[in-house]
Amino acid sequence: MSRARERAVEGGPVGRRRELDRGVEHGLGAERPEGLDEGRGLLSGARHEYAPAARGQGFIGHVLMIPWRVIFRRALIGLSLLALVAAPACKSSAGQLQTTSAAPAEAPAATVVVDTGARKVTFHVELARTQAEHEKGLMYREHLAPDAGMLFLFERPSMQTFWMKNTLIPLDMIFISPDRTIAGVVVDAEPLTLTARSVNEPSQYVLEIGGGLAPRLGIRAGAHVEFHGVEGP
Repeated sequence: MSRARERAVEGGPVGRRRELDRGVEHGLGAERPEGLDEGRGLLSGARHEYAPAARGQGFIGHVLMIPWRVIFRRALIGLSLLALVAAPACKSSAGQLQTTSAAPAEAPAATVVVDTGARKVTFHVELARTQAEHEKGLMYREHLAPDAGMLFLFERPSMQTFWMKNTLIPLDMIFISPDRTIAGVVVDAEPLTLTARSVNEPSQYVLEIGGGLAPRLGIRAGAHVEFHGVEGP
């Protein structure tokens, strides 16, 4: 086509229509709202953040794909909540440990050691201090271990008298003076009897052990006695 023909065509209806189309497109571009571009930028950023690395995934892939940063933030929130829940329990546990450690230590077991001259014999004893404990003594006991006994403690030395009322087992009674020497021994006191039993010397302590043990162990008057774990006179 010649140039004259081209100019005729451009100046004709087709050319005017092309100019009109370009004007419409230019006008639409000029009247485009500013927020639209910003919104597209945000949407583009969101798609870039949440979109998977590989192309070609469908809509489900976009929805279920959670970035590692979101997972990290959620994990931090979960750990913070666990720390808040565990804090009162730790405090309570610490308080319990402190209370347990502050508990008073148990008093050591009381023992009486008799030095017979040939050896020292140890008895693990119960203590009878009060009037009620003196009266009950070893009543109703059906058995007494060979190394066990009961030590009666009195405020001051005097002529002590014992009996075997309601006592079911035979006993040896060792009367001890204030200086911790044996004043005298009563051997094999008969059970369930009301006979008064004593020695001719004042005593402040009386040790009761199984019947017949004193002569077999060589315990006799004049032997020295030691108390361990025993407080009092």
